[in-house]
Amino acid sequence: MRIVAAGARPATSNRQHNTPQIRLMRSLHRQGATTAFFPQGTEHQMLAYTVQGQNNNAPTIVINEFMSSNKGVIKDENNETEDWIELYNTTSNAINIGGYVLTDDDANLDKYVVPEGTVMAPNSYLIIWADEDGTQGPYHANFKLSATGEKIILLDKSKNELDRVEYGPQQSDLSSARKPNGTGAFVIGQHTFNANNDVVGTDDELITFSIRPNPAQNMLYIDGLEKETIVNVYTLLGQQVVVQKTKGEVDISELNPGTYIILIGKQHLKFVKM
Repeated sequence: MRIVAAGARPATSNRQHNTPQIRLMRSLHRQGATTAFFPQGTEHQMLAYTVQGQNNNAPTIVINEFMSSNKGVIKDENNETEDWIELYNTTSNAINIGGYVLTDDDANLDKYVVPEGTVMAPNSYLIIWADEDGTQGPYHANFKLSATGEKIILLDKSKNELDRVEYGPQQSDLSSARKPNGTGAFVIGQHTFNANNDVVGTDDELITFSIRPNPAQNMLYIDGLEKETIVNVYTLLGQQVVVQKTKGEVDISELNPGTYIILIGKQHLKFVKM
């Protein structure tokens, strides 16, 4: 909390609110035979102070990763392959998330309620299985994720929205994960189930490759891949427009003409689509 004297100019905000005021008519105490006034001048005039609470908009619990088309790469405790959502505690404090809500429907803000007593340790992860089967355990939500695209909403116990993800079509056995971990945009790739999304895996190794032809019109051919590898294509503004597993061919026929970046592991090259 900070106190701003009347006449001072506090920081502006886009939020509209009625700010409470504390009016200090006169505050005094006696020191022997001496009368003291605080703040100075209150013996002559009324001072009005505006009290403003400071909002802390830093994220606490976020939707960190999800997989909406799990065909067998990850199994739950019942040995079943289900869609899943990973929550992440971004803070250095334990947080009780009992009563928090996950939903895919703005009209139903009580769809799946996290069990009471669920405490996430600092910088820890929690998997919620989106299998529409709550009979399998307390961390099985009563809705599934659509592989063609939808939304995931996270709310706290008071129904304040903490995080929202709106995604498009997904690919089987690939996840969408925040990179950098906990804060970045969602990137489709190999999963980092229940772990830091920045962990370097086999698909993040430095792979030396070349592309041809450049410029290209319909197909882009990649030389240097020894196995099926995830290939990402981005616009120069960072928008992901292609993601696919391939051993050497990328279909770019649907892309608009322009310059793009192809990313494989940590290596990237520019190419021109005609």
